Amino acid sequence: MATSFFLPDLGEGLAEADIVKWYVKEGDFVYEDDPLLSVETAKALVDVPAPVTGKVLKIHVQGDTTVPTHSLLAEFEIASSPSSPSPQQESQTHQPSDSSALQDDDAIEAAFQETRTDTATVVGKMVTTTSVSDDFFIIGKQREKQPEKPILDSPANRSDHTSSLPATTSIALSDTDMFDREPIKGARKAMADAMQKSHEQVAQVTLFDEANISKWYVSPKEITTRVVAAICEAVKEVPRLNAWLDMDKKELLIHHHVNLGLAVDTEDGLFVPVLHQINRVPQYKIRSVVDEVITEVKSRTSPPDRFKRATISLSNFGAIAGRFATPMVVPPAVTILGIGQCFNVPYLTKSKKGKDKVSEKVVLPLSLSFDHRAATGGEGARFMRSLIRHLEQ
Repeated sequence: MATSFFLPDLGEGLAEADIVKWYVKEGDFVYEDDPLLSVETAKALVDVPAPVTGKVLKIHVQGDTTVPTHSLLAEFEIASSPSSPSPQQESQTHQPSDSSALQDDDAIEAAFQETRTDTATVVGKMVTTTSVSDDFFIIGKQREKQPEKPILDSPANRSDHTSSLPATTSIALSDTDMFDREPIKGARKAMADAMQKSHEQVAQVTLFDEANISKWYVSPKEITTRVVAAICEAVKEVPRLNAWLDMDKKELLIHHHVNLGLAVDTEDGLFVPVLHQINRVPQYKIRSVVDEVITEVKSRTSPPDRFKRATISLSNFGAIAGRFATPMVVPPAVTILGIGQCFNVPYLTKSKKGKDKVSEKVVLPLSLSFDHRAATGGEGARFMRSLIRHLEQ
């Protein structure tokens, strides 16, 4: 009995994925749950297991190819077993008796969406097929065979909700030009799409200020913990900056919990895992939570939900270099805080005897970007003031 295997959405709601490599070839015999292929999404590398025990009849999409979710990946010949129905029974089961048994396209799609899984455990929708001349039947609906060539990453094959970068003017190259051509995909494509969306939709403004962290600063490792805790406190005073903006409904969804998106720089690109309800975590545990999440990201083992539902974001670009920046707000969230590289500043103070003396303080640069459609300049300034007050304690 033949069966077809389609690319699932892997629980991330993504419109496409990159086929990295197959662990099998046509003609191989596989057992259910054996590693079948490696798939890269914008968030993680996922090993997809074999959905059945049987022989690989046809691989429709080769490695290093971008395909839309639900694309046909492979066909299998399921291994026979005593309990398996005969081919004649299969034909009677799946072939419609008359035209009234055929479902319309909308009904089939609705049934597919209802049965689609949102986890990475079940990796595809299995459809039993029976060859009938040049056609085959899917859930009682007669369809034409899918083309056997890979479905490439072209605008015509993308889902409607998947944005793409605008076309650029062709560049004339000469024989002396030397360059490497690198496709933008995976995490870098997700970043490019998010930044374009931000540029097109957000009325962004950025405030700059500094916090004196001399009272507690010992090493850079402390900074993220302190800033996360300060954000949670500032949100209590100015909750409108911990929100999602829905311009279609003209609503601001102000969240009760802080789901903090934390920008993580990796060799594969920028990832923004979410520390869900971090406001409920005691300050002394924040560092361990952050370290665990960063380890997941860099090993590409993060669960799909790790990248969803951020209500506010943090970018610690100063861990590399730079003091101030204009971090980009990614909708529907309305706020992102950037922290720069701390530095020492001399300042004049009084000694116990009342004489002037020069001291030194450690200053942390802060860059607060917010969507001016959702918050006023005063609200942004009060949020910054609250951050500074809590950081200087």
